[in-house]
This record gives sequence, C-alpha cells and structure tokens, in this order.
Amino acid sequence: MLRHRKILGIALEDGAALVAEVSVSNGHSRLLRAAEYRFPDGASLADPVSIGRGMRPWLRENGFSAKRAVVGIPAKWVLSREETVPPADAPTAAGILRTQVERHFSLDLCDLAMDCAGQVSSRETSTVLVVATTRKRLAQINELARAAGIGVLAVSSSVMTLASASAQSADPSCLLYVRESYGELTVQTDGRFRSVRHLFWANPQGDGTDSAALPLRALATELRRSASLLNLSGGSGAGRVFLWNASSRALDAAAATESGLLGHNPVTCGLSGLGLTGTPPVEQNAANRFSAAAALALAGSRRRLLPVDFLHSRLTVRTEHRISKRILWPAGLCLAALAALFVFFLDWRGTERELAEMKARLAAMQPEIDEARGLIETVSYARPWYGTNPRFLDCLRQLTQVFPEEGTIWVGSIALRAESQGLLSGKAMDQRAVLDVVDKMNASTSFSDVKLLFMREAGTSSQELSFAVSFSFAGLE
Repeated sequence: MLRHRKILGIALEDGAALVAEVSVSNGHSRLLRAAEYRFPDGASLADPVSIGRGMRPWLRENGFSAKRAVVGIPAKWVLSREETVPPADAPTAAGILRTQVERHFSLDLCDLAMDCAGQVSSRETSTVLVVATTRKRLAQINELARAAGIGVLAVSSSVMTLASASAQSADPSCLLYVRESYGELTVQTDGRFRSVRHLFWANPQGDGTDSAALPLRALATELRRSASLLNLSGGSGAGRVFLWNASSRALDAAAATESGLLGHNPVTCGLSGLGLTGTPPVEQNAANRFSAAAALALAGSRRRLLPVDFLHSRLTVRTEHRISKRILWPAGLCLAALAALFVFFLDWRGTERELAEMKARLAAMQPEIDEARGLIETVSYARPWYGTNPRFLDCLRQLTQVFPEEGTIWVGSIALRAESQGLLSGKAMDQRAVLDVVDKMNASTSFSDVKLLFMREAGTSSQELSFAVSFSFAGLE
C-alpha cells in the first residue's frame, strides 16, 4: 500500500496545517520541503472547501508537487480507550470492540470512525487501544483535500504516527510532542500504545514562571497520572521520556530533570530520529516543527508506521468472498451479457408492440385515406384548368384592348384554331372604325399577319358595314 514517489504529510491543528513532502526512492527517504499553512482569519475546518481552495495555490507557490497525502489529526480531536478482547479471530474481535465502544463512548456508533492500535490474538486475551474520531470530521478532511487537489491515502493520529516512526528502544516509553500552547502525550508498553492524551498550558502573565518549563511541568503531572492509571512501573517517570519540541520554546530537558520535574533522563529527539535525509529550506531551529508532518509523509510509504487509519479501519466488518476471483470474473461477464440480452429482448418486444399498434391504427384510417386519395386525384386532374389561363382568354384580352370603347364597331364572331390562327367578323358604323382596329392589331406585338378580308355594306336598307379580319395570335406582349 501507499507506494508513491512523493508523498505529503499534513498535520492538522486548530487554525493551521503543518505540511512536509517526502521523496521515497530505493528504500531511502528524503525530506524535500516543509512549511506551515495558516488558515484565513476566521476560517475553521467547519468550512473545509474554502480552506482547501486557498491551500491549492499555496502548495504550488511553495514548491509542493505531490498529489497524495497522509493526514494527521491532533489528540484533542480523538477519543481513546483501552479495551480487552478474549481470544478471537479478527472479524469476531472487531465486532466485540465495536460493541464495547458503543457501551463506553457517549457518541452514537454511526457517528464515529474508529480503528485500534495493537494486534488481537486467537489464542490469548489481547489488549488494544481503540481510537475514534467523528465521521463529520473525517468528511471535512476529505472535502478539504479534494478542494486542494490532493488524494488522501490515510487519516491517522499525528502524535501516534510520530511515536511509531521514532527510533525508540525503551520500554515502557512516553513521547511528548510540544507545540506553542499545547502538547500531546503517548504512552507505550510492550510495544503497544496504552494512552494518547492532549495537554494544554497557557503562558502566565507576570507570575515569574519560566514559560519554557510549562510543557515539562504538564508532562510530569501527566506521567504521574499515567503511572497510576495504567499501572506502570518506574515511579512518576513511567519509563523513558522522548521529547519532540515542535514549538519556539527553548526546552532544556536535562535542566528539568535536575530540578525534579522528570524522574528519568529524557531524550530530546530531532528529525534524524525518523531516518530521513535532507533538511527542508527552513531555519535549523524550526525544522523540528514539522516532525509530525514528516512522520506522516514517511508513513505514506511504510504501512507499518501507521498505528491507526480511520479510512481503512480494522474494525470495519468485511464480508469474506468465498468464491474465487477466477470464477467471479467470468460469472460477472456472463451476467452482463445476460442483462444486455434481456434489455435487447425488452426493446424488441416494445418495438413489436408499437408496430402492431401502428398497423391497427392504419387499418382503422383506411377509409379516410381512400377518400383523401380520390380527392387528390380529382384536384390533380382539374388543376391545369385553374392553375393556368387558356390561350384563347389571352387572345380575347388583347383583342379587347385594340377595339375602341365607344360603340362604333363590334364583333359578331371569333374563331381561334389550335395553331393560333384566328378569324373575326363583325359590323361597324363606318370604314374609319374598321381601319383603326386593323391598324392597332398590326401595331401590337401580340398579333401578326393581320389581313382585312373584306369590308362592304351590310344591306341596302342599312348604312352599317360588315367586315372580316384574319390574324395570327403570337401571345401576350
């Protein structure tokens, strides 16, 4: 798990995140860079998206290029309790621990994300440390990382991961992780975690107390308490003490021992104790500030250094697959093929049903279709008579235009052949009217070959003249 070239370690706390980037190559781990990201004024983890959006450009500006991270949370965000488990296999032990946690913790089990530090045995009674945080907090961390463009590999306790990554040989042992206004303490015996606690101190104002001694005083008090509650041997010191100073305080562990604050010789730890090479581009005396973040990044490539992982909890009951994967894949493909065939069959049946309905509707509409078809044929036959004007109408129109409006001449008959040859005859009051009509027909482009066939008196008792004119109709002007 977690084999990546570059990995981020992000140690969250109130109002800030300590970030370290570690490169792993050929079994060697190198600390590339480290920096502290301060949340915007007034921002908290309750609004993870805005914090993540601000963190994305900050990571790029500070040279962080890794896209995967192990996130650590402070001890004040977790609940912990030692639990005893009878001999049982892992799934059974997980169920027992979940039942015990539900009885001892005040929060509902559905609201908690839990894991246990320690191993259970199927042969003898085991004692493990159950560590829990809220699922709401876990969801906020995932949203923050998503907004920052980071994939979360694991979520663990910062101080517990630091204790696991430290080279400790003493047993029992205590580790104190010191920050500006608080500290975190872990107690281990027989190679397993017994307790993880949050310690708070405040700088006194004008009482003459050395502020650098406050963490050691709090530690001495907590060690005496732990020795009593956990039945540790060794008096008030409760074993060897390892100090990680991630603050600006100048802690003098040796002087504190001489003054009686600590009962055993403490060990002041540095980044070299994590087995990392390289020094981040920060001041030398500030490098230890990023010890927890560096330990988290280191745990990204070494699964054994993660004492707990809320994203991949061992207390999650997993159903064992009794069917071999060699069978599951072909079975899955067959089921997919059957599902596709079933969908195709349903589609075919639906299409067939729709086609039958359309045929029935067409049969019911057949009388109306036949009636409409007959109407179309009748209209198509009659359309030439109405769609275009007959040629003889155009001829009559042009003849009307060459005849005068007054009644001095009139037509008695008109004959127009198919080859556009025409003959008209009529009567007139005098010769002038007839000659004017013949002249207008000759002048019109619609007529050609205009000839006056005859013009004579209509009878002995009348002064009217009868006439006849032949012509060829050329068309409209």
